[in-house]
Amino acid sequence: MKTIKQWVMLHDELPRIGSGFRHVNVSIGKKWVHVQSITTKVRQRIKIKIWEEIEKSMKKYLERNINKNV
Repeated sequence: MKTIKQWVMLHDELPRIGSGFRHVNVSIGKKWVHVQSITTKVRQRIKIKIWEEIEKSMKKYLERNINKNV
């Protein structure tokens, strides 16, 4: 598994971690993704498909807001 640190904007995908901007450690495996909040150390497991949707949503969010500021 590879582990990365990442900021994500969550809605209700990870109820244990919460919603809003979160700084998380992400371990990506073959089938599951383990997400751990850096501040509270709460950990949750989700399917890769859900993680890909979170990443896609975050990418759209950043593109939308970066273009407004430039």
